[in-house]
Amino acid sequence: MTVRAALRRLAQHGYWIDPDALEARLWLDEYTTNINKLARLAGYVRSDRRDETAGDAADLAVLTFEDAVRLNARSHEGRWAVIRRQDNVTIFWYARQVADVLGNLSNAASDVTVCAALQLNETTAVPAIQVPDFSNSDGRLAVVLQGNDLIGVNEFTPPYSDLRTRGAADLVRNAQSEVVIEPPSASSNVDEDNAVAVRAFPLLNVPQKVTVGVEFDLEIGLSEVPVVGVISTGKLVLRAPAAATTIPLEVHIVADGFESPQAWGQILEILVANPTKARLTVALVPLPQNDAVRLTSILVHFVVGGVTCGTASRNVVVESVAGVAGNSDHRGVSWLGLEGPPTAITIGGAPLVPDIELDISKPDGNAAQGSYRCIIRNAHGVPVPNGPLAIELGSDATTFAKTLIDQVRQFSGKPLVANLLESVGEQVAEKLPPEFWTVLHAVAALVKKRPITFQLNSSEPYVPWELAVVGPLIDTTRPKFLAAQVAMGRWILGSRGVKSPPRSVQNIRAMAVMAGMYSASAGLQPLPQAIEEAKAIAKSYETLPTIPLDCTEANFKALLDATLSYNFSSIGGVQCVHFAGHGEVDPSRPGDAAIYLSDGGPISPLFFRASMLGKEHSPFIFLNACMVGTGGEMLGDFGGFPGNCLAGGFCGLLAPLWAVNDSVARSIALEFYDKMFASPNGRSVAEILQELRSNYDDKKPVSSYLAYVYYGNPYLKLTRTQRNIGT
Repeated sequence: MTVRAALRRLAQHGYWIDPDALEARLWLDEYTTNINKLARLAGYVRSDRRDETAGDAADLAVLTFEDAVRLNARSHEGRWAVIRRQDNVTIFWYARQVADVLGNLSNAASDVTVCAALQLNETTAVPAIQVPDFSNSDGRLAVVLQGNDLIGVNEFTPPYSDLRTRGAADLVRNAQSEVVIEPPSASSNVDEDNAVAVRAFPLLNVPQKVTVGVEFDLEIGLSEVPVVGVISTGKLVLRAPAAATTIPLEVHIVADGFESPQAWGQILEILVANPTKARLTVALVPLPQNDAVRLTSILVHFVVGGVTCGTASRNVVVESVAGVAGNSDHRGVSWLGLEGPPTAITIGGAPLVPDIELDISKPDGNAAQGSYRCIIRNAHGVPVPNGPLAIELGSDATTFAKTLIDQVRQFSGKPLVANLLESVGEQVAEKLPPEFWTVLHAVAALVKKRPITFQLNSSEPYVPWELAVVGPLIDTTRPKFLAAQVAMGRWILGSRGVKSPPRSVQNIRAMAVMAGMYSASAGLQPLPQAIEEAKAIAKSYETLPTIPLDCTEANFKALLDATLSYNFSSIGGVQCVHFAGHGEVDPSRPGDAAIYLSDGGPISPLFFRASMLGKEHSPFIFLNACMVGTGGEMLGDFGGFPGNCLAGGFCGLLAPLWAVNDSVARSIALEFYDKMFASPNGRSVAEILQELRSNYDDKKPVSSYLAYVYYGNPYLKLTRTQRNIGT
């Protein structure tokens, strides 16, 4: 990367020494031009114009250069820039203060490389510390990694030390934990006494180094012991009825930059009597490449009954010519030596199969590049491509999504937002491969008298896929955006600790409703509608019971520790949490989010990652707070509230991507629960959200109706279970 490209990337995230400096100015001018183009198309003018008939075109601008500077500028204080440099098979990491990086780049020629301008060589690299060693580190400046995923710089500090907090090492799941796998052919009520059970670890065997044009074998199977080099896997417990002799596992292979004479989807027949005997061999051939050495991963998605249930991967070095890749440098981190803590793969019995399922994965493991691969499946036999398809998000997904969400946030209360949302939606739709839209419309022709269910499993945490514009429309009575046309649920693919597939039902025995009781002394604007929202929910479902809570530190701790009481009787934990209050996300760091206690103190998403509430009760959580539905990369995984809540055991999350109107947010919450608990059997979260999104009218646009993102199974229902207090 050149200095010019790096300065532009920093400017896109709001970092510059002088906004009039060349690269910053170019990007800010481009930003204002795009916004004002939309303004002219909408006939929108500044509200402070005294004479709308006078002046030139610049006077009609809804956004000036000065506005763009004010809206996008970020403080340099305490900000780190982490740089990843590949040298042959070695990755070197560098941590520098943003202010220092800007200073050095600004003093260098624009066409000089970043490596030269910042003097990035082997001796200036920063040591890398793996998460398991984090708590034992001596506090030196270091880049913290989990396998090959970036965690952060040196350490992180949660905002409240009095609450139950954990170091990064404690967030790693136990590699030896067992999970249950039941094939779809097995009954959901397998007789535990008579069922057969086998235990094994996923196995992927490939050569560490392969050569362009030379065929090699990928071997897939099971092993009695953990396999060195296999990433994101865990010990599996496979259960089946006593009469079963085999368990079929479908595997989908993602091998970017390879071709295969065989199908990318295969069936692995697991023998109950000898599970480690089964082997599936797939021939792969590396395709020609521009680089002498390319670092990539070969991924395998495990699918049962048409539902994604986990992933495993192996890192591979691809040489253009045999022998060109040398040995790793001990001063950096070897791509072939990276091995993250395994993730449990959970395959549930008889899962509900969505009409369409899309897996988005990232084989290269490089967050600085926006190159992803996807696999499409459907439950109706519609033909799908044989192999993964490309999704290209440009220089990086963070920049792409930051610009989208930031612009919607700025204009969410103005008529211009209708034009902006459609423009954003078209951009997002263009990023999905054409084959996805072909499959969607083919399935729509077969599914009648009910919404299409769509499950998106993604290792990409940024892009608001819900806003993709659908054309032609599936349902002409609903808005044109994807999540209004179908019943859509997201889930996290390949993230450590997130169990798959997401559950399809949660019995609610108790509910907690927490409201921020803000005052001027707390430095936050009071939200009277949020308080009324919480009161109304608590009253409507009082007999559930529902526990009303002021958002104090003590109450928040009791919620996370599952030590709540109601009418002097112990409730313990709850299965549903509703929060109404203030939230915030730094658009330059989409995973950097917080909700706020009544006294103004911020609560980081980290608190939800290792709570007793999540581990023991798997609750559904509705965070009705501005912007906190935004994902991000944090701790090397999905970050923000989505990543931390789901990794912490929560069964689903609902939250807005941008600022929402206080009154509209209240009506959405009340209508959501009314529809959810209206019938004894319940309705799915995704279907209800599809209906709520249909309240959006582009003639009188209220963007709040489209703001909400849902992480969970498209079939998930929240059912009420009457509880006897004190039992």
